Amino acid sequence: MPYNIKTFVLTPFEENCYVLYDTSGACVIIDPGEAALDLVEFIEAGGLEPRAIFLTHGHFDHMGGAAFLKSRWGIPLAIHEGDADMIRTPFAGGAAMFGFKVSPVEPDNLLRGGEVWRDGDIELRVIHTPGHSPGGITLYDEKRNAAFCGDLIFRGAIGRYDLPGSDGALLFKSIREGILSLPDDVALYPGHGPVTLVGYERRHNPFLLEC
Repeated sequence: MPYNIKTFVLTPFEENCYVLYDTSGACVIIDPGEAALDLVEFIEAGGLEPRAIFLTHGHFDHMGGAAFLKSRWGIPLAIHEGDADMIRTPFAGGAAMFGFKVSPVEPDNLLRGGEVWRDGDIELRVIHTPGHSPGGITLYDEKRNAAFCGDLIFRGAIGRYDLPGSDGALLFKSIREGILSLPDDVALYPGHGPVTLVGYERRHNPFLLEC
């Protein structure tokens, strides 16, 4: 394994935040739903050096800790340009709709899809996978056989498309072109729930039988 993946289950929505870290100590944080004490302690007590925060989309349960962590470590925050306005407002990422308060945050890097981010052993290619939100992305590491897919697809399920800005037709298109085009043995790290495999979802996900 070129690097390790540590999962933190955060927020009342049981959102998956992933910390990717290699042997040099460099680390990347994906979807910090909140600035949980155990997340901060893991990074600082382990001597890890945060390099960037990536958001797979702008919903509040995935970005609630971004402002605090960005400020604490002085690291850049990246999100697709289609979701950037979600995290800039006082009602960031739809938090007000569910009665939550989160701190808005200004992104540093606006993604479009196709970018590749490299740092040490970590290499992530950005795939634009809209549908759950306009700026949803999947972060794919071909060498690691891993894809961090946010709320696009879950084990045996798919993301919601009844929220403001969501689109069911786009969501299925993104799954077909962005997920099912990957090899069967690629591990999918979703925004909620357990890790799964592309091949398992291709064969067993009841929502994808006609994809």
